[in-house]
Amino acid sequence: MDSPHKFTAHVCRRELTADFDDAMVQDAMAIILFPTQHTDGVFTSRLVNHYRTLEAQILPNPLGGSDDEHSDTPSYNLVQLYRLHGRLLLFIEDYLTKATATDPSREYSGLSPLSLHSRYLTYRGHLLCPRFSAADLTDAERQRLFRAFLRYELL
Repeated sequence: MDSPHKFTAHVCRRELTADFDDAMVQDAMAIILFPTQHTDGVFTSRLVNHYRTLEAQILPNPLGGSDDEHSDTPSYNLVQLYRLHGRLLLFIEDYLTKATATDPSREYSGLSPLSLHSRYLTYRGHLLCPRFSAADLTDAERQRLFRAFLRYELL
């Protein structure tokens, strides 16, 4: 019987592949692998190298035919990519909830809980309105929104 980690890695890859094309994976990996500032003065050269690898599209692709594709445990990059995907999905749903609101002033005061399991915006602990579900979007619409939100995060 397969281990739960292998199943999870397989499901993560399948979901991510449906929403991200190769260029979007490169943008996402650029966000994930963005160098953090250090006091040792090497930050500028690390930043320049990061942008060069992004331009050349040679950042790692955890969805590609890598060695860990059939591994029992998901790679660090795959886990980070899946987490970024989840955060972007929350932002997209929150954006669409407010963009399609019948009473914008009410919905704009609401907050999306930081969980994909909660289906409502809340205001001071009270349910406000149902949150838009990205499951209602077509594949092309989802991908277009993910591309836009990834570009925004990258910039």
